[in-house]
Amino acid sequence: MRREQVRDAGLLRLSTSTRLLAAGAFVSAGVFSVGVAKALPGHSAATAPATSAPPTTAAPLTAGGDDGSATYQTPQTLTPPTAPPQPVYNPPVVSSGGS
Repeated sequence: MRREQVRDAGLLRLSTSTRLLAAGAFVSAGVFSVGVAKALPGHSAATAPATSAPPTTAAPLTAGGDDGSATYQTPQTLTPPTAPPQPVYNPPVVSSGGS
């Protein structure tokens, strides 16, 4: 065999093994994800239809004790600033390292 043929055969083996390794990694990642999905189910496949609930206007705040009671406070609204922000010029700080 000539050197070119040996090189081409080696590159073909390397290419084939790389493709097989990539396909195996893809399949094993899929198998792993299916196993995790079955071990840790997050949502059921048959979900109830969504119902529209009225929006709540109170935010719960837990009380200081451990009795499980909660107090509610109405949310505060944001107010716009009285004046728009003004640009400020800050000169750049430059140090050359020289004396």
